[in-house]
Amino acid sequence: MSEVIEALIEGDVFRWSYRDPNTDNRQWGSYHCCSCLAIVHNGLLRDTFWQIGMSFSDGKSFVIGDLPKLDLTRLGNLADFDKAPEYQADYHDDADIMNLNHSNSSRGNFYLRKFALRSQKKMLEMARYKLENSESAERSAARKSEQLREAIAKIEAGDTNVFL
Repeated sequence: MSEVIEALIEGDVFRWSYRDPNTDNRQWGSYHCCSCLAIVHNGLLRDTFWQIGMSFSDGKSFVIGDLPKLDLTRLGNLADFDKAPEYQADYHDDADIMNLNHSNSSRGNFYLRKFALRSQKKMLEMARYKLENSESAERSAARKSEQLREAIAKIEAGDTNVFL
């Protein structure tokens, strides 16, 4: 899915990729040192791989004329979101979340739409998912406990050829 972008609006955030993967033939590949997440900053669409706060170093950037060679998906505008702890994802609809974490910055890039309300649907989905995981862990622990009881009984009977 690609959007037609006619202007770069400060703070807009996009997921990007090249329409032709061979567009940028760098030594290590077209996407080396790229997060494929970009923020419009000072008139440029700046990849976030080397971003620190709103400071961008020598990372990949694009001008308006470069945009036709990109597939772009707009994620939102930073002005409409606040930084939030990542656990908030369990409480809010995906449409109210902008997660900009990537391989070079895997924490602290989570945003929640301003004034977003908690979602009953998402909370139920997450509670059921966590319950399923918890019950699975209980069953696994019960099996392990039974195996250990059997191993103890064999060892007490003199069999030392058991695995713990």
